[in-house]
Amino acid sequence: MKRSSQRNWYWGVAIIVLLSLAAFGIIGGSGISFARGLTRGHIVPNSRTVTLWIQSADSCSQALPGGNFIVSGPGTNATTNLTAGVSPSTLPIYKTLPRPQRRCPVNEGTCVSFSIGCVSIAINVPATGTAQYTITSGKLPPGHGTNVSYAPCEGGPACHMNAQNLPVKEVAYVTVTASGVQAWVRNTEPDGTLDRWPTTGFFAATQANPIMFHFFGVAATAHGPFTCDNDGDADDFMTGTSKWAHCDNDGDKHPTTTTP
Repeated sequence: MKRSSQRNWYWGVAIIVLLSLAAFGIIGGSGISFARGLTRGHIVPNSRTVTLWIQSADSCSQALPGGNFIVSGPGTNATTNLTAGVSPSTLPIYKTLPRPQRRCPVNEGTCVSFSIGCVSIAINVPATGTAQYTITSGKLPPGHGTNVSYAPCEGGPACHMNAQNLPVKEVAYVTVTASGVQAWVRNTEPDGTLDRWPTTGFFAATQANPIMFHFFGVAATAHGPFTCDNDGDADDFMTGTSKWAHCDNDGDKHPTTTTP
């Protein structure tokens, strides 16, 4: 093949290739935008994680071991290990408060130098924007003492029921960004009243400021000294005290009478 013919052949092949690329939008004005769009729209994986700390307690001041939590969010549906400890133990802040200032439930926990009821789990941090996670109870803490079991809500032994006739559990809402974590817990009391913990602000989900969950103790019988409305049904299986204003889960509350 003569040199001039060879050059013409190469040029012909090059022109065909360029025309093909243009046809598929790889080059040209719109093609360049398309290629850059791929780069901008691609989700860049982020290897960063953050550790969430969670602590479980009863309806007042006892941290509870032996339960776990389900954490759900972007690419995550994980179950934590069991909360630490062998038996319930009083939260440190409750011990330090003067008696007139002690209130139930205690909504400030700690997992620093006190591991009872604590558990942690690592979750992904988004490279940009925010990620929303929810946390609910999985396995409830085992019963202890007069609490033969625990309810997955606070305010009474018989939780409010949803449309599927299932108890409405406490749920933590967690917002994660590259700069930090904010979390709060919503509790639905047996009569449907909503609680927010902490009352103002957020849990940092750190070891020093864990996300707090509270589970109400359930008695073995409805005929003990403490009941909700003393008619012997599920909301009367109470322990501790009868002064829970929202314990009636079935709307049949009436004045309490003395148990014979």
